[in-house]
Amino acid sequence: MEGTYQLDASGLACAVCPPGTHNLKPGSESPNEDSCLGCPFPERCPGSDQCAETFAGERCALCAKEHYTYNDTCMKCPKIPWGIIAL
Repeated sequence: MEGTYQLDASGLACAVCPPGTHNLKPGSESPNEDSCLGCPFPERCPGSDQCAETFAGERCALCAKEHYTYNDTCMKCPKIPWGIIAL
């Protein structure tokens, strides 16, 4: 499972990466807790392979789909109807 690391050399037991870290690889490819990479903004990384709601990508460094960067955070794009006419 992504967002985990191996607890021992057997590879049979895995643990979820702690909050403030991120790992897109499964535990079978992550030999220890050092595989859980620290996030530049820990609040974006609740742990495992998850990102806070508005973030995405490795180490939660990108904005999620339909979001844009503003002042070091990601904001939801406004819904703009296609029928707007510019004068």
